[in-house]
Order: sequence, then C-alpha cells, then structure tokens
Amino acid sequence: RRHTRLQGDWSSDVCSSDLDHPDKCDIFIHDDPSRGMNINISSHSVVYRATNQHSNIMDYVPIMLKSKEIHVIESSFMHLVECMKEFEGYEGKLVVHKIRKYYPLEAPILKKNWNYV
Repeated sequence: RRHTRLQGDWSSDVCSSDLDHPDKCDIFIHDDPSRGMNINISSHSVVYRATNQHSNIMDYVPIMLKSKEIHVIESSFMHLVECMKEFEGYEGKLVVHKIRKYYPLEAPILKKNWNYV
C-alpha cells in the first residue's frame, strides 16, 4: 500500500510504505548510471543511492531531508530541492556534479548554496 504525501510534515518517516530506506542516511545520491552519468563518492558514510524503481520523486523527500549531504547531477532532483519550501532550512551540504556536457555552468540559476564538482 502506498502513502504519498504531497504536502505536510516531511520530517515524518511516513511517506511510502514500499520505499526501503535506512533510518540514518549520511549521503543521498541521484545519478544516472544507465547513461554513463555516475557519481562516485569514496566514503565510509551510509550512502543511499536513488534508483528509478519508484514512480514518484516525492517518495525520496524524507530521505533527502534526513541526509547530511545531497549529491545530484543536473536533474529533476536538483530542481526539487530548489523548489520545495521544505528544503529552505536544509543545513546539510548540497552538491551538483557537473556531468552533463550540454548543461552550461550559468544555467539554470540556482538559489540554494550548491557546491559544484
């Protein structure tokens, strides 16, 4: 049974009963290995790598909010963090991995304090 919250308290664990996620996630990663866009992080931290097995991007919001770091390619996950008010108070590290060759550094203009790699 799927419970998806489109608004409300995202700090809650209740988002999707079929999303297997750890209680503690140090680093959240969204990349696209099927297209050769890989984010490789050498770390002893707990890493959660988003897959495309879930049809709703919102299922990942609680995991992202609990993570100490969010690493993304130039993708819908980057825009999700930019647009949702729940991420306004996010105190973790935000990292965009510049993997897509057709994405110029200047575009899009991001409001959050992203680090570029």
